[in-house]
Amino acid sequence: MFEIVGQLLIGWLIADIVSGFAHFLEDNLDIEHWPVIGPLIIAPNRRHHDRPLAFARDGFLSRNGTTWLAALPLVAIWFWVAGFSFVWLSASIGMLMASQIHYWAHVPSAPLPVRAAQATGFFTSPAVHYRHHRPPHACGYCVVSGWLNPWLDAVRFWTVPAALMPRVSAL
Repeated sequence: MFEIVGQLLIGWLIADIVSGFAHFLEDNLDIEHWPVIGPLIIAPNRRHHDRPLAFARDGFLSRNGTTWLAALPLVAIWFWVAGFSFVWLSASIGMLMASQIHYWAHVPSAPLPVRAAQATGFFTSPAVHYRHHRPPHACGYCVVSGWLNPWLDAVRFWTVPAALMPRVSAL
């Protein structure tokens, strides 16, 4: 039983770091004007930094669709190649829920079970995620649980890649 719980927690951490990398790239790659990716993924993410509650008005599919489109092929390929594992099951669920968990960190009144998950730290809470929305928006990128944020922020993990990242403005 403890082995399964450990695997589930490792998977949740994988989902957290994957959400952090995705969030970091959305914030830092200058590809907002690229076809398809720009208007569907990058532009809405940038708008939510200016108006953190703006995407809370979007519908469920609008909020989660692009995440699912990106994550589902990865999930399917992994299960096909490597087979079932509790690590990958947990990571898959976390990756597929990342946008929804992020949304719940923004809304003033999430459902009671979600607030309980936020209170225990299983989901990122509004208080934890708020740090990311303070300028210069260079910390707190992981949005699933946020468990990795204190360590990654303490070592300035996101600062070095941002400084080295090429600024691509056109195809």
